[in-house]
Amino acid sequence: MSKKNMNRKKNQAKNSANTKSASSQDKKNDKEIHMDNKVDDDLKDNNKVMNNAGNKKKRIETDNSKIKEYSLIKKIAIVWIVIGIIIILLYVGNNKIDVTEHVYKTDKISKKLDGFTIVQISDLHNKEFGKNNRKLIAKVREARPDIIVITGDIIDFNKTNVDIAVNTAKRLSDIAVTYYVTGNHEYGINANSLDKLMKGLENAGVIIMQNRLEIINDNMCVIGLDEREIIGYGGEAYSKGTPKRTIESLIEAADVEKDKLKILLSHEPQIYKKYELCDIVFTGHAHGGQFRIPFVNKGFVAPDQGFFPKYTEGRHDYKGSTMYISRGLGNSIIPQRIFNNPEIVKVEINYKKD
Repeated sequence: MSKKNMNRKKNQAKNSANTKSASSQDKKNDKEIHMDNKVDDDLKDNNKVMNNAGNKKKRIETDNSKIKEYSLIKKIAIVWIVIGIIIILLYVGNNKIDVTEHVYKTDKISKKLDGFTIVQISDLHNKEFGKNNRKLIAKVREARPDIIVITGDIIDFNKTNVDIAVNTAKRLSDIAVTYYVTGNHEYGINANSLDKLMKGLENAGVIIMQNRLEIINDNMCVIGLDEREIIGYGGEAYSKGTPKRTIESLIEAADVEKDKLKILLSHEPQIYKKYELCDIVFTGHAHGGQFRIPFVNKGFVAPDQGFFPKYTEGRHDYKGSTMYISRGLGNSIIPQRIFNNPEIVKVEINYKKD
């Protein structure tokens, strides 16, 4: 074999080896590239998973934040709703006038007086229901009273306004004959204000019943007990029996027959048993217990009776005497009523034959 051919074969073998080496290197490179791509794909997948997890966590955190925000808004809304309800209840409980109706049956009146109606106003304490007490006046007028009785505390010694009291009394007396007795607040104001009040009421046509008896007709009389007979302003305290003796002396002085219907006006109910000489008694003073306890229909506190008082509203009977207690219309020392609307009492007297 020639030297030339031998060189050519060597070159071919070398080229073949180089080709194989290059091919092997290419495969190796391809494999490395594939591995790199796989790593990149794995990294991308991992990043994608991590991103998804992060996004999910953010969504959960966002949702929780929204839930907390909604819960807070809901709580705030509930608080405001409760506050609103309380405000409405307090407003209604101090400004909505109830008219409580009672029927009293007796054989001491004639048939022609059947249906005789008495409307009681008590413990106004200078309260105004609309301008010039128009709402109160309208309620009284709707009741169509034959007489109106005011059982004290038309004024308040903490916020004395004689003009409001006199103006209201004048409007009442324009509706029907109006009788008035004092309460403890009248004797808590100064002498000048009291004098102005009494003169104003008298000029307004109101009949002031300070230890006084008035014959209404052949069948009825009205007796007024001045508050000083009860609480001892300048006189004996009721614990000594003064009210009963005063009532007895007024009846004797007027020579009132036993079978005549006797209607007593007195401010305070807690001494009810001392009123037994009278058939019908109108009182106030207790303000309905100020806060009435739902469902059990009990008052919480009343002056001169303390907590859970017995005499705060409604009808009470003792022997042959019936007392009607008004929850009153206004407030004094305690400025709010709860479950205890202001009240007008209406009593219709019906003829009942034995």
